Amino acid sequence: MKAYILAIAGAVLLSATLAVIAPTGRMGKFVKGMTKLVLLSLLISPFFSLAQGKGFVFESAKLGEDAAYMEESALIMDREDARVVQQILGEKFGVIAEAAFERAEDFSLKKICVKITDPGIYGGDEHIDMLAEAKRAIEERFGCKVEVAL
Repeated sequence: MKAYILAIAGAVLLSATLAVIAPTGRMGKFVKGMTKLVLLSLLISPFFSLAQGKGFVFESAKLGEDAAYMEESALIMDREDARVVQQILGEKFGVIAEAAFERAEDFSLKKICVKITDPGIYGGDEHIDMLAEAKRAIEERFGCKVEVAL
């Protein structure tokens, strides 16, 4: 019923808009006549189902999930987030890494798995705490669980 009322309201608004901007003369009369015809057909459409013995049936549109769009959106987000992770690790620690992401249904990040492919060269014992510092930096930026491995 809600869809039916919204369709009627939309058609009324559209016909009012067209009545204001329609040219005068024969073309204007034709446009106004067509909008009235569309509005009339919308108003009497439930009576056709009543005449067929179905009663007043108002069919609502069924919306489905576009899985391909959702997957493509997740891939785009993963690529951008991977770029940010690589930038953080490259600038702060001078390492090259790959990142994999786990996302919830609402696209929020659940977990980031980072694999350092090129740890660079560190003098002394600087490399010992580098994994923990990298994990902390990524957790601070993204606010989710992070695993960092060599």
